[in-house]
Amino acid sequence: MITEMIGAMEQMQEINAFRVQVGAAKESDVVQLQAQVVKYEENLLILQYSEKDVKRSIELLVGRYPQGVIELASALPEVEEAIPSEIPLSYLVNRPDIMVSQYAVEKAFYELEMTKASRWPSLSLSSNGGWGNIPVLNLIKTPLFTVGGGLVSPIFTWGAIKSNIEIQNQFQQQAVTLYAKSYLTALDEVEGNLLALKTVDQRIEKSEEALSYLGRTYELSQVQFRVGNENMFTLLQKQMQLLNEQTNRLNLDCERLVNRINLYQSIGGAAVLS
Repeated sequence: MITEMIGAMEQMQEINAFRVQVGAAKESDVVQLQAQVVKYEENLLILQYSEKDVKRSIELLVGRYPQGVIELASALPEVEEAIPSEIPLSYLVNRPDIMVSQYAVEKAFYELEMTKASRWPSLSLSSNGGWGNIPVLNLIKTPLFTVGGGLVSPIFTWGAIKSNIEIQNQFQQQAVTLYAKSYLTALDEVEGNLLALKTVDQRIEKSEEALSYLGRTYELSQVQFRVGNENMFTLLQKQMQLLNEQTNRLNLDCERLVNRINLYQSIGGAAVLS
């Protein structure tokens, strides 16, 4: 499409150069058109580079050497599946950030329980009669009663263990806070992508309406040119307006696909949008 725009601009440039010779136009008009042609040629180079870069990326994904020679579709794919009016919150659990924050909460709770358990002595049964010969009252009245290091050490370090429990409580609260934050972030992204999709759909409708008017204008201008009521320069101007809006529509279609992908990612890749 941009090559067609460059061709139209070059024709307008030639016509303007002739109009300057006969005194019907100014030289500044020709120079301005030359600048526009150069800018369109620059945009063409950018698009050609982008196309090559995309092809190389696709080749890497499919396990091929990145030469940029893979054949791509000539048109953007049509997405026919409608977005559901309601998206269950449970879909968000598949998001990597929410999965990580959920595992962090589970880890914090598990470590807290482990820390709490460490306050009690770890007694083990033995073939010599186990621990039944240890007076329970002695354990209660004399907490430093020496019955092996395994029993005395946890009781003696109770202050440190209590501090560890408080620290673990803080880790637990932090993990829960981050978990809630990850959900809020996910909801914000989903709502933002839904709004973006709604907006781009509305813009596409307006672009379609503009294309119908510009297309009709160009057809009428062609008729006027054939009967001699309009010159080639005016006809090319109408064609340029139509080509510009067609380019805008193509960009909107691409934006719609990108927004659709972003929504798919924001809800954790739920199959409802696949």
